[in-house]
Amino acid sequence: MSSKQLETLIGRLNHLGTIIPMLRHFLSRLRNAFFRSSISGWTCLSPMEKSNLHLMQKFLNKAQEGISLNNVVFRKPTHIYRSDASKFGLGGYNLVTGRAWRFELPFDCHLRTSLNSLEFIACIITMWIDFLNDEIPAESCLLSQTDSTSATGWLRKSNFVDEPNMAVQLLSARHLAELIIENNCCIYSQWFAGDFNTVSDCLSRDFHLNDYSLTLLLKSRVSSQIPFGFEIYPLPKEIDSWLTCLLLNQPFREVWSKEPTRSKLSLGNDSSYTYCPLELPTTHSSNLSREASDTASWGHSLPHSDKVDFLIQNLLSSEVTQSEPPWITYLRPSSWLTSQTQGSTQTATLRSFYNASFDATTT
Repeated sequence: MSSKQLETLIGRLNHLGTIIPMLRHFLSRLRNAFFRSSISGWTCLSPMEKSNLHLMQKFLNKAQEGISLNNVVFRKPTHIYRSDASKFGLGGYNLVTGRAWRFELPFDCHLRTSLNSLEFIACIITMWIDFLNDEIPAESCLLSQTDSTSATGWLRKSNFVDEPNMAVQLLSARHLAELIIENNCCIYSQWFAGDFNTVSDCLSRDFHLNDYSLTLLLKSRVSSQIPFGFEIYPLPKEIDSWLTCLLLNQPFREVWSKEPTRSKLSLGNDSSYTYCPLELPTTHSSNLSREASDTASWGHSLPHSDKVDFLIQNLLSSEVTQSEPPWITYLRPSSWLTSQTQGSTQTATLRSFYNASFDATTT
């Protein structure tokens, strides 16, 4: 492919990336090909670069169908996810529905890729589960929170080159883009401090506890971080197969020689939960309380719609500023003062407009 053809193609696709941000994941590989072609005037595209061009056709078809403004402008997220990963497991949950998951990596999948790559995959899986369950309608706005700065950036844009040691990141980014574009929604990413990501940290590390024991531990120790309806579900087989095959196709990075590290919350909590409800009827030994007088009264309980929403309360108490827009959104600083737009402006010739000595007073 000639250098001129690549330059023209990249320029046009860059404009398309304005309304389809996920497309930016794959422009870096084409720019790398353009750099190679600038030396001799042409270059041969690698298999990964060719597959990226096939993916671009999906983006172009989607743009031809029309892109909703709800997927372009900055707005309030409809789904919020948190995830985490360790060297031997992954986990995450949905703050809106309370659906959680965790997956302990098989021994032969250990150390096949970097920890940041596993953090990136955990973000994708947490959203992918809702896609499989048809719980994300069209034009939804997804917010993924993770304590990995690398994964936060990769959810927005990836600059991976076509190298064998980056195959996991490349394939994961491709799968994420296909999920977002096929389901007609948009995604934001946000860094979330690890000290406040306790639930996801336990889900990705504490595999020595079963689901019931881990749920009891979280509800008793960090109840303020547990959404209503929190429940741990097994990872869908489709995702299990995809993740296992993805990791097994990668070479070992190093020999596993360390014991798995558990979360800080489970340290010193080696005893198992043996609570069982009594089957015998209970006997009340206390006297019956006297009926309330007519003069005493209590206000009615708040209806469910008037109660403080857990999600809002959790976000407001979080150390993360939830109102920060993503990097693709332009934000005018509040300190800038603007006056009313003029009804008309003076005109100038095209030559004077591009002239370096153009008079600054001419508008």
